[in-house]
Amino acid sequence: MAQYEVVIVQERFDFDADRLQNLSSLGRRFSVVRPHMYDLINGVTHTGYCAIARNHAIKFAQGDWVVFLSEKSDPDDAWFADLERDLDDASRTGAAVSISTSATPEATRADDVAYRLDVLGALGGFDEAEQCEGQEDFLAQLDLVANGFVVVQGCRSCL
Repeated sequence: MAQYEVVIVQERFDFDADRLQNLSSLGRRFSVVRPHMYDLINGVTHTGYCAIARNHAIKFAQGDWVVFLSEKSDPDDAWFADLERDLDDASRTGAAVSISTSATPEATRADDVAYRLDVLGALGGFDEAEQCEGQEDFLAQLDLVANGFVVVQGCRSCL
């Protein structure tokens, strides 16, 4: 079974405590990354905050895969089972990225996307440049495909 970590990149300061408790009760490892807190702590204002937060998260992620979920997403046990099946299938085929069924090809930032940590790290992570803000997934996947890696669409779907 593929090992993974789920990361929620929180783009707003307030976070639903009930949702956090529900996610914790599911018994899976996950992290919440707050890009604005990064800016506050380091005294910078950077429009590439989502890419900065994602790059920070991948440094500490454990396992073979890192899964980025939108803070609006609400995974349940069925989603976790589908995710595990998707990651196992992606690993077997050598894919570097697995996106959910709800992702669209033109999406610049996906609500549910999994990356192989080794591949993402080898390519330098997400582009933090200001002009790339909001296009993290599109640019990362474009870079991966240009370097010969495969992006697959899984069967999972998150509310």
